[in-house]
Amino acid sequence: MDKIFNKTKKVLEALMTVQGWLIGLLIVIVNFFAGYQLVLYGVLIAVAFDALFGICVARKRGEFILSELLRATIFKLAVYFNLIVVFVFIDKFV
Repeated sequence: MDKIFNKTKKVLEALMTVQGWLIGLLIVIVNFFAGYQLVLYGVLIAVAFDALFGICVARKRGEFILSELLRATIFKLAVYFNLIVVFVFIDKFV
């Protein structure tokens, strides 16, 4: 249960930054004009870049790249895609 709370806390921390809000606003605008498929692709690309930059930073620091990166990436994808699916259902049925 603590892991879920910590991951949720990290997502909320992302929304405490200007960058997080700008990305969220961009996703809403793209979803409004282009549809949720483009948003899904955008989220997938953003998470892939996040993982890539995480690997680059870890290598630069000389840190061992653990399987934690894969777990974090899968968790991010699950959280973002679940949120998008919830909003798609709200859009379709409300």
